[in-house]
Amino acid sequence: MQQCTGVGAAVGSANPITGVSRYFPLETGSKPIYVHVSKNNDVWFTELLGSRIGRIREGRITEINLPTPNSRPISIDSAPNGSVYFTLEAANSLGYLPSKVALGSSSGLKTSVVQQRFVPTVGVKPAGGTITPTGQVWFGAAAVDEMITLDKPNTLIQIPQGTSGSTYHRSAYMGHKIFWTELSTDRIGYLRGAH
Repeated sequence: MQQCTGVGAAVGSANPITGVSRYFPLETGSKPIYVHVSKNNDVWFTELLGSRIGRIREGRITEINLPTPNSRPISIDSAPNGSVYFTLEAANSLGYLPSKVALGSSSGLKTSVVQQRFVPTVGVKPAGGTITPTGQVWFGAAAVDEMITLDKPNTLIQIPQGTSGSTYHRSAYMGHKIFWTELSTDRIGYLRGAH
């Protein structure tokens, strides 16, 4: 990790005690958009225009080219077992790294290990996702006003919310509820019954 000034695309960190900021430079124009720290302190991130996800572990950065070009990865999160899920807006799918891969060495982080679960309805634009403490995966569909959950092992279930043109963007879990932001309606929505 290096301290930089005038950095372009990068994943950064700041020490609140020393005030020092540090950066992991990325390819120019990759547009890193989302970052998540897993329970084992791996830092995962998505590159919106680079069509990559990446991991930072103990000062070393590893990037993975996704199997679908121009897939526009948005959010990324890790499950309690260490597996990693991420939404792919332009690929209409949910990306997945099994726990053995996500928790393993950098040499195992390859395009060939990335799995995708495609949403049955075309053009939903998967956006912000979240994972519950039991490992239930949820994400919003920005183009069709739906929350979508992964019914283990492979089926994506679409749940319409009845608010037209709301543009779901980010989501979070708390107390058996899934909360989400609606960019076009200036509201926060929630769905009961998550576990």
